[in-house]
Amino acid sequence: MLEIRHKRIVKTRKEQTCYACEDSIEKGSHVIYVTAKQDDKHHNVHLHLECNKEMSKRKIAMTKGCLHNVKQMPTVAPMLDSDLPF
Repeated sequence: MLEIRHKRIVKTRKEQTCYACEDSIEKGSHVIYVTAKQDDKHHNVHLHLECNKEMSKRKIAMTKGCLHNVKQMPTVAPMLDSDLPF
């Protein structure tokens, strides 16, 4: 698991890839730039602002592609007890 050292908002100077959803990030976009450490190796990654919010909201640990499957999952609307067939 990554040990996050620093997090800050930056404007990209070139196209990047989001670490969480693995989609591309356009040049000139505002993103979260994360400096982390794992197994005594330093890592620098970029996250969409929305991906960072989604990971915080769902309390998902930051791993490569962690939101890739979450975005593809259909959302289930809650049902009222009166709508249940039993």
